[in-house]
Amino acid sequence: MCFLLYAGSSIALPHIPWNEEMRSVHTAHLTDHDKAVTNQFSLPFVTYVGSDLQCGCGFRNAEFANGNLTAYEFYGKVPDEDIAKQLNHDKLHALLSRLPTNADLELFGCWDGDFAQPAEKSEKLPLSEILDQTFYFRDRYLYRVTLNP
Repeated sequence: MCFLLYAGSSIALPHIPWNEEMRSVHTAHLTDHDKAVTNQFSLPFVTYVGSDLQCGCGFRNAEFANGNLTAYEFYGKVPDEDIAKQLNHDKLHALLSRLPTNADLELFGCWDGDFAQPAEKSEKLPLSEILDQTFYFRDRYLYRVTLNP
């Protein structure tokens, strides 16, 4: 099962197709399988955002099932396999930084199949925090992203 990340925005994100030879952060339109995730968002444009692993597993994430502790909180340090995911966070930040600073942006991550499960929490997230190596997306959290520096 995979972690999946979605962005809701007031303007459409650019379409970045998956490229098997040059794996990277990419975007895709929703399918019948995941369109229920739109209910999580208050914004009109909802887009799937994948990592270099094709799914969202390339982004650091904390499972709700484990008490929602990040590996950093649990171990007191970021495991090497999670440090390796930083490039995906860097590219996600670069993608989202292209939005005008007056755009509205929300991010929501969940496990495949949990699209209709209600958000456990909503919180504000400065875009720059995505770059922090101790930042983990918590599954079923709705992040209201602040684009202003």
